[in-house]
Amino acid sequence: MNTKIKISFIVSILVLVIFYFALKNIILFEEILFLYLIPYLLFLIPVIIFILVKYAFKKKDTLWAFYLKLFVPSTLFQILLIILVFYFSPSKEIYKKDAVKDLDYMLKTIEDVHPNSYEQISKERFYSDVEKVKNGFPLKMKVEDFYRKVLMLNAEIKDGHTSPDLGYYFNSRYFFYKKIFPYKIKIVNDRIIVIENYSYKCKIPIGSEIIEINGISSNEVINKVSKLISYENEAFRNYYLSMPFSLSIWNNYEDYLIKYIEVNSNNYNTIETNGGLFAKINFIRQQMKKTKSFEFNILRNNIGYIEFNHFNNLDKFSEFLENTFTIIKNKNIDNILIDIRKNDGGNSLLGDELLQYISHKPFKQFERMIFKKSNEAVLSNKISDSDTNKIGTLVEYSNSKEIQLRENPLRFSGNCFLLVGGNTFSSASSFASTFQCYKVGKIIGSETGGLTVCYGDICSYKLPNSGIDMVVSCKKFYNTCGIDNRRGVIPDYIVQNSLEDEQNNFDRVLDYTLNIIKEQSTLNY
Repeated sequence: MNTKIKISFIVSILVLVIFYFALKNIILFEEILFLYLIPYLLFLIPVIIFILVKYAFKKKDTLWAFYLKLFVPSTLFQILLIILVFYFSPSKEIYKKDAVKDLDYMLKTIEDVHPNSYEQISKERFYSDVEKVKNGFPLKMKVEDFYRKVLMLNAEIKDGHTSPDLGYYFNSRYFFYKKIFPYKIKIVNDRIIVIENYSYKCKIPIGSEIIEINGISSNEVINKVSKLISYENEAFRNYYLSMPFSLSIWNNYEDYLIKYIEVNSNNYNTIETNGGLFAKINFIRQQMKKTKSFEFNILRNNIGYIEFNHFNNLDKFSEFLENTFTIIKNKNIDNILIDIRKNDGGNSLLGDELLQYISHKPFKQFERMIFKKSNEAVLSNKISDSDTNKIGTLVEYSNSKEIQLRENPLRFSGNCFLLVGGNTFSSASSFASTFQCYKVGKIIGSETGGLTVCYGDICSYKLPNSGIDMVVSCKKFYNTCGIDNRRGVIPDYIVQNSLEDEQNNFDRVLDYTLNIIKEQSTLNY
């Protein structure tokens, strides 16, 4: 074995060792090997082609020469990966004095911007909790530990629009460097049910109930994680609990010892697991399934189905509605379903535009609104610079004028059904409230995660030392027909998936709605 081969073997082993120590706290060992071997797989085919071309010209290579041709580009690629790993590494620590300044900045911003941040917790109690957190800070801490404290304090305000921005968690550096909880779960009557596996090897049968995590009962886990979530009602809390990052943050991205009861069995099983690279890829793939903001399909029996996942891009949505309701008219569709169960809000003007196609009377989504004027509202373009002399004041706007229906030959005159759930939040729940108030059609599903009287219209800011992105409500909205009772929109027909439905990937809410249409059609016939 010549000197070049010996050096290449030493470098290969050294690179593998560096890979291991750089990634051992981020991903699983077999995933480290996979990343290490990726360059060899990438360059194997071009190297083989190159060797075959040389062979065609009678220029043979030895096995060692072949290895060296594969080794050089692969090692360079691996070194690049290692550099990227260290680049993706988030800032790890923050000093106590800087963390205290960040909390003071957060507290002042919330008080300056929020119309009533102490509606659900007294100012004295909140100040006391902030001081306890400050006093508990060590001289230096990890940013993720500080992040949890910020989450906990914002959660006490109980406003889903006032919290650290999830963009901080999904920041490429931060997300890459942390393991996730490797299962999608659903909270059913305070029970944790597995409905999807992100892990490729430590799988739990779908429908199984998790009864303990790290020796802590499921009820206590739910209580502990709930203290890190800014939510307004249990429906929205349960939605956020189902996301793997909620449990990941609570568990400090460590391994999980999970005790569960297998579905349709009384057998107790225990599994030690965590989610590395492949689990994160599977999670992202699952999230991307709902990337389309809006989509139209025709179901059996000529039923129109509009899946509406995001209140964004008014121009594209207007075009989509015109095309969709043209098809509905041309095909003589008498029943349409509008599914906003995955819709967590956005621009409420999209709701106004949709109502122009399905409402038969003038409408308004909001009865009145209370607005806190602040410098942050100026920076977020909520008010103009000319209003800066009124900073700190609360202004109430009454909305006595309804939006008139414009001339619209595509206005739908058939039966309209709206599907809602715990993830129906913000502008989506406001739309649902208006839909119900003006009796546009029937609502099927479970209580919305957004309230009929709620805070919203966020101002964004950043904590100066930790760099954590934050959002805070600057308005309080009173939906038309809304009741200030901390409840969401209650459907006309309350329907939820059972555990068996989740296990069998069966959509009971959609099926129930289709059966209503079928029964109505039979009666009309």
